[in-house]
Amino acid sequence: MVLSIATIGRETSSSFIDMRYLFALGLGAIAGLSFQLQFPLVTILITLISMFMLTSSVSKKQWVVLWTSFGLLQFIVALFWLDIVGLDIVLAVSMFCLTPIFLASLISSYIEGRFERAIFFVLTLTLFENVRDSFPFGGFGWLQYGLILIETPFAVIHRVLPQLLVTLIVLYVAAFIGLGIQGVVSRKTKLASSLLFVAISSASLINPVEIDLTEKSRIVAAQGGVERYGLGVLGARTEVLQNHVEVSKENIGTIQNADLVVWPENSLDIDPKIDSKAAELLAEIDALVSAPILLGAVLSPTTTTRTNTTLELNDGIREIYTKKRLVPFGEFLPLRDFASGITDRTNLLPYDFIPGSRTGIWEKGELQVSIGICFEVADAFLIHQSIENSDLVLIQTNNATYQFSNQSEQQLLYAKVRSIETGRPLVSISTSGVSALISEGQILQELSKQEVGVLNFEIQGTTGKTITSTLAPYAGWMVFTLWVGAVIALIRRRQQ
Repeated sequence: MVLSIATIGRETSSSFIDMRYLFALGLGAIAGLSFQLQFPLVTILITLISMFMLTSSVSKKQWVVLWTSFGLLQFIVALFWLDIVGLDIVLAVSMFCLTPIFLASLISSYIEGRFERAIFFVLTLTLFENVRDSFPFGGFGWLQYGLILIETPFAVIHRVLPQLLVTLIVLYVAAFIGLGIQGVVSRKTKLASSLLFVAISSASLINPVEIDLTEKSRIVAAQGGVERYGLGVLGARTEVLQNHVEVSKENIGTIQNADLVVWPENSLDIDPKIDSKAAELLAEIDALVSAPILLGAVLSPTTTTRTNTTLELNDGIREIYTKKRLVPFGEFLPLRDFASGITDRTNLLPYDFIPGSRTGIWEKGELQVSIGICFEVADAFLIHQSIENSDLVLIQTNNATYQFSNQSEQQLLYAKVRSIETGRPLVSISTSGVSALISEGQILQELSKQEVGVLNFEIQGTTGKTITSTLAPYAGWMVFTLWVGAVIALIRRRQQ
């Protein structure tokens, strides 16, 4: 396949130019299906290599159109689980996610030299992927190329490189291999790249995280299920809470031996301050379970706002953490007045969630837990803020809205990456999606979709930070510095 694409890349007739576009669309669809986990994730690397070969000797316009075509099909296919909201939403979000590829291909198309253009495209795309994770309205950092090594032996690289830098490495390797097959890469570049890869691989063997085998805590995570799926998942109040109370009762023998019990996001689906039945159910399970319970709740600070909050239930209720990274158009509606004039689907989100400001940390005695809620697992920086003395990463999620899609499995990819990056066991507990205990990127225990039950496990005391946790706050600036350096080098070359 790769050789045939290389041959096509050297053709100049209009018929073969048309074939290039079809190949780009096909490769984008394959990449999207790989993100949908229909193919191994590493297949995406093959599609990227093929794209660099396909585009190595095309015109400026063709370079932009080919990469844009690839990216558009990739995101439409990979994000098709959004069709529950509407096909127009699938297209709109895909176009938003496509923006970095379009801009990077447009800017890099003006670079002379096949290898130089490809490498500047790699740097620019990585830079704009970081921007997509933050802007506008908080960004949507979903499905980046830094995920695709997670199911390969090279996953250990996540110990030493934050996800953004892994994205840079993946794209560079794809360009290096693709253009190397075509004889474009110089011997000097091959040697320097090989030394860099050896250095990164060697550094991944370093793990400064310390584990105390004498300090153990037992954790029980409960998945209670929901009564309905899709946009009406929270339609009947206290249903989800009732389910989690019941599964806890059914496993009371296991739970009574726990040091901590965790329930998922939205397991308390209405504010107990305004719903007496919810308050009664919480009081009932609080009296029955001696261990503290961390549960996800939807609270109502005002009549027009909500918060996505982790509560501690232990002889009463205490607020621990309110979600900081909210999902635009999912948990709050930017430009609400404008959008309401275009579509009545804004009624599906009648109120806005408001973000918290505190770091997600829960402590009791020697046990410390770092908390993230739902899409926050995709934030390549947030979890690292509170990791140094934590023993466990807790991700509370829901997934019931997209129950019959691969959204839950895609989210689990991020959980696997975060477990390697932090050097901690991670439990991702869902109302009805895939719940799992993960260590070093491997699933140790799992509850499948719609399965009701508990995960029951022990963790050791853990201290220290991986190299990735140390570098995570600076990854964006590192990429920006490399990009500026490339711009300066290109300017100097033109002046010579």
